[in-house]
Amino acid sequence: LEDANKPTFFDWTDLQRGACLIIFYAKKRTFLDMNQGVRQESPDSVMLFPAGFRDLVNEVQGYSNPNSCSYCGKPETTDHKLCRCKLCRVTRYCGRECQAPHWKKSHKKLCRHATMLSSLATLDFSTFNNFIDWNFVIEDPPTREEKEQKSKKAARDMLYEMGVQNPELSSMPARLETLLSAIENKSMEADTVTKKYLESSMFIRKLKQEDPEEARCFSVPVGETFLVQSLCAFLEAVKGSPDLRSHVVDLNLPRSMGGFVPGHQMSHFVLEEVLDCMFFALPIWQHEESIGDISWAVESHAVFERSKSLYEDNRRVWDIPNDDGPDALIVKNRVSGTCFFAYDNTETVARIGEHLAKARPNETVIRVLRATANESWADTIRRIATKQDVPDNVYTLWIREEVPLCGRFNPPREQQSLVEKLLDRERISHTDLLLRALGKTPANILHPREASFEEDEEDQQVDRSLGFMKCASCSVRKSRASFSKNQRRTKGALARCKECIHG
Repeated sequence: LEDANKPTFFDWTDLQRGACLIIFYAKKRTFLDMNQGVRQESPDSVMLFPAGFRDLVNEVQGYSNPNSCSYCGKPETTDHKLCRCKLCRVTRYCGRECQAPHWKKSHKKLCRHATMLSSLATLDFSTFNNFIDWNFVIEDPPTREEKEQKSKKAARDMLYEMGVQNPELSSMPARLETLLSAIENKSMEADTVTKKYLESSMFIRKLKQEDPEEARCFSVPVGETFLVQSLCAFLEAVKGSPDLRSHVVDLNLPRSMGGFVPGHQMSHFVLEEVLDCMFFALPIWQHEESIGDISWAVESHAVFERSKSLYEDNRRVWDIPNDDGPDALIVKNRVSGTCFFAYDNTETVARIGEHLAKARPNETVIRVLRATANESWADTIRRIATKQDVPDNVYTLWIREEVPLCGRFNPPREQQSLVEKLLDRERISHTDLLLRALGKTPANILHPREASFEEDEEDQQVDRSLGFMKCASCSVRKSRASFSKNQRRTKGALARCKECIHG
């Protein structure tokens, strides 16, 4: 039996001489040695009663008419009231003259199962077409497709535990499609992995209290999140062009313009939280679905001490080599041998992804890299995108994101090359970028009424000279040491302090 050490409805200590094992939907099977018997894989339709079969039948028959005595069968009338067993409050008797012999005969052994047996007595097996377990919750029988999926999952589990590659998952499209199909209906709010990650953020808890409308994005199905839809788009592109190894998506592009961001407004911080949540949940879901041979290298700006807690609860499965290192997250699956690497530097993530692919030529390595419309990063992005000796088992998902002080990308065009898509940004001066971030326009910046902007700029210059920055999240001026190097470099005036990110 599955989970045989913890059956759902009975205790193995009751399995003694004279006990009775009852199985719903038992089917006779012929085994490889040509012996015939019953194969039972799930304990949900099994029950063990501490009494013989004849006593069990007599007990059930006593519940066939709930308005009669369970021992002698005499019905209840206005002149003849029945009393209940004081322990189970289900079995009825004429009085002590019926209760005493029935207790001695069978009810002493089966009193604690009275509710279950009375439910069993009410079932009409001549017309019953649905499935139930010993909770007696009726459900529709599984469809052929559901049976096939369950059978495939069982075979996948067995091969996964043995460390053998599943022949049905020998290619990147097959592995990724199986994973995405298995998780698309999960709810971020209900799934234990995503729920734990989101509840650990002070920012998200505060957002749910102050802005429930924007917090709706945390209750959508996983299949509607940006990362999963981006991976689905990548998968379809690879199916159409098997030699494709890179795909570009836009983080800030709404669905109305071909992107994956929901129609309702979402702040950049919320998008980042949802994206990071999906990053760290994917390896765990991959393990739960017994899908091996996919390793990940992702660029994330999360606080890794927070995400590490998702894996620390199951050290039997997850090995965390850099347990004391807060700058990156490295996780290895002890069962499948696959790896997950997260860091906030594009070039490092790209390089680690290549190393993983060379060390594991039979695995698929998926890199998720970020690109901002920042001229200072152009050389790095061009170097990664044009590298020639990248292993063939590396697949790279590029995420273009718009940061006000870094500029904006132009809408992608099909005829563009990979490098052109990643570097095609608006040509705009640094002054205009700063004005746009502050909500100003070149036309009104020289107007006398805008003297406050000049004061703000002077304040920023003073802060920079003194080694201070203003956090875009809490609006508090703090020392530059309070901000990570990556936040200072890529976010500029929109940088968030370490305390706000960790919260």
